[in-house]
Amino acid sequence: MVFQVYATVVSSLAAVTALVYMVPLIVRIPFIFVWDTILFILWIALFGVFGALFIKEDAEGNGGIKRMKNAVVSSNEDSWLREMFRNTC
Repeated sequence: MVFQVYATVVSSLAAVTALVYMVPLIVRIPFIFVWDTILFILWIALFGVFGALFIKEDAEGNGGIKRMKNAVVSSNEDSWLREMFRNTC
């Protein structure tokens, strides 16, 4: 239950941040990379938690576990890492 709440909070923060970044002047704020760095760290922690729970798990036909394994592999932290470096330049 706690992991689901954490995952929901991190993904909601990322979604709201992506919507805010659609405003053209927001990306020109100095030090916005700090928020990107925080989101990146949150995504890495989420990857670690769900990776530890689901990567070694044998799916055995369980669709939920298969979806979670795929979600762990295709997590979103790489997008925030790229965005973090893009905002530092």
